[in-house]
Amino acid sequence: MPIQDNDWESLAPTVTLRPYQIDCLNAIREGWKSFSRTIAVLATGAGKTVIFSHVAKEEVENGGRVLIIAHTDELLEQAIDKLRKTTGTEAEKEKADERASPYAKVVVASIQSMARTNRLISFSDDHFSLVIVDESHRSLAKSYLKTMAYFHLGAHSLSEDFKMPKVDEPFEFKARVLGVTATSDRGDKRNLGEFFQSCVFDYGLLQACRDGWLVRPIIRNLPLKIDLRGVKKTGGDYDAGQLVERITPFLKQIAKELAGAAHDRKLVAFTPSIETAELLSIALKDNGIDADFVSGSCTDRDEKIAAFDLKPNGSAITCAMLLLEGWDCASANAICVLRPTKIRALYVQAVGRGSRTLPGILDGLNTPAERLLAISQSAKPDNLVIDFLYACDRMDLVQAADIVATTPELRQAVIDTRMVDLVAAEEKASRDLLLALQKAAKKHANRQARTINPLAWAMSLGDPLLASYQPENDRDALPPTPGQIDFMRRQHIDTDKIKYRGLATKLIGRILTRIRMGLATPGQLDFLHNLGVSDEQAALLTHSEASATIALLKSHPRSKIPVTASDWD
Repeated sequence: MPIQDNDWESLAPTVTLRPYQIDCLNAIREGWKSFSRTIAVLATGAGKTVIFSHVAKEEVENGGRVLIIAHTDELLEQAIDKLRKTTGTEAEKEKADERASPYAKVVVASIQSMARTNRLISFSDDHFSLVIVDESHRSLAKSYLKTMAYFHLGAHSLSEDFKMPKVDEPFEFKARVLGVTATSDRGDKRNLGEFFQSCVFDYGLLQACRDGWLVRPIIRNLPLKIDLRGVKKTGGDYDAGQLVERITPFLKQIAKELAGAAHDRKLVAFTPSIETAELLSIALKDNGIDADFVSGSCTDRDEKIAAFDLKPNGSAITCAMLLLEGWDCASANAICVLRPTKIRALYVQAVGRGSRTLPGILDGLNTPAERLLAISQSAKPDNLVIDFLYACDRMDLVQAADIVATTPELRQAVIDTRMVDLVAAEEKASRDLLLALQKAAKKHANRQARTINPLAWAMSLGDPLLASYQPENDRDALPPTPGQIDFMRRQHIDTDKIKYRGLATKLIGRILTRIRMGLATPGQLDFLHNLGVSDEQAALLTHSEASATIALLKSHPRSKIPVTASDWD
């Protein structure tokens, strides 16, 4: 049974879960019925740590043991703190000289320590019943794969000839594995489906902004052109050393432009090196900004970060990616990624440092409209994303549009809108793309076959992502199952146009959702389209309203088309 609001809240002594967090927890629980390795994606600031803390709590209450792995001490401490504050669960740390008790119900471990063979085998391979991987976009690294496979599949995974089970190959597992991340993208373009079997939940920045849980990103391009042509790639991204050479000569001008654009903001700037971070902070000070830099080698790192948290607008902190993960500063309201990158995950993580709302302003607000109004009237109505202009000979340089765009077509459409509000730009671009896809679908629809073109049907539901579907993993790339084909044919869907199991799953999910909501079936939508009812109107009709509309239009072709229940009264 799905978890009810009060079921999860009874686990949390101090935190009231948000609706999407409850949905995520239910999706994870439902996902375990079919998969033993799942991933959940939530935007930075949406509460990933709170969610996996509750998953860990329930696992312990059911008699299991939980391992949580992460790659920085900040993330380890954050997990321990959130577990205690949100669920009352105590955890022990496994890192360097710190050892967890064999009786600990929850162990929070550094991946660098846990991946060492002698450390790994100090735990039996069935010691944990659940492994949670924080920032799991990193999980295809050898250290993560080694650790996850050991507890998931057993000690035999440590042998040199071990191979992961193939897609759909039956196997026995020990611990289940849950990955959580703000982005499932990887810089090396490898697919997380190489390990994880499914993504059970995806709640991105765009949706969180629309729902009023995070502040909207606002883009501002500054008129300073930096030439990146000829910069080589190293490890899947632009070479940091060469970026330093190209950017350093412009630091004084960059600081002047940043001071002008963010003089009334709290700025976080990410640079390609520690040296450029320090030089930029000095240049910002010369331009009237209360700036400081921080690096892993700073002996006063914690003091600098704590001081920045308390500073007002007109301040800045610079770093070379140190604050990219595991750091929360709700008052930060301007982000500059002065580290040109081709890795979307890096860019999205950086921008996410400014996406949180100010503490307390959403308390007691139950609707998106109320939350959006509160954010707009607060001292932090938006998150300013500052971009410089780069001359680049590669098309894969990440831009602000990549924060909200999910396909290359939508990315270009967002860029072409030339709007500064990225949420509004995505909405306009999606509408324009939807109209173009609708025209294409109607042009190529085979009406003589009396089967529904799935592309056309996706358009009638306003779902361009469904229409441009691409498999996320090897399982999704398989052909549809016989059961899926049979179900879709009974719904009059043209199965010849559905090549992937993942697409079939999503289409069937849309159909079942409409059935549960009592909305018009695919067959009714197709029939209404042929009778001249617009797709936008038809998609909103209930099953009974659709039946009545069809009957009315068949007997009185020129009649008014009822579009809501009240029209029938």
